[in-house]
Amino acid sequence: MKKYLNYAALFFSIIAIDQFTKWLVLTYIKNKVTILPFLSLQLVFNRGISWGLFHSNQAMQFGLVTTAIISIVLLLAWITINRWKQGKLIFGETLVLAGAVSNLLDRFFFHGVIDFILLSYKGWSWPYFNIADMSIVIGVFIMLYVYTRDK
Repeated sequence: MKKYLNYAALFFSIIAIDQFTKWLVLTYIKNKVTILPFLSLQLVFNRGISWGLFHSNQAMQFGLVTTAIISIVLLLAWITINRWKQGKLIFGETLVLAGAVSNLLDRFFFHGVIDFILLSYKGWSWPYFNIADMSIVIGVFIMLYVYTRDK
């Protein structure tokens, strides 16, 4: 039961931190703010998926992408529950699910995911992202490590 509570605390903490940082950006960041030469903050709404793929202002395409994301999240939740029942580590899955759920909240409340972190160097820049995205990426790497180790 303690492990369950730890996973639940991790899940809800990530959502809370992500949503809080997004609220801060919505409230206080009106223009691009340069923190360091390679780190800036600027509010953007992503209506697609990672890196702005499938971005569209059309409601139909946004709805289809959101439906696909919900399906993937539900499948991962099912896999995660089964792994937990088997006594397997679900740290990575918890990170991915928390990030995905937090970004889904944005899709429902803001009709797009709030991204605001920009890493850049000279003429190169990484696509805008947020705390939930970082949680998803870290979670996927952990899952890949654990799944390859389990085989």
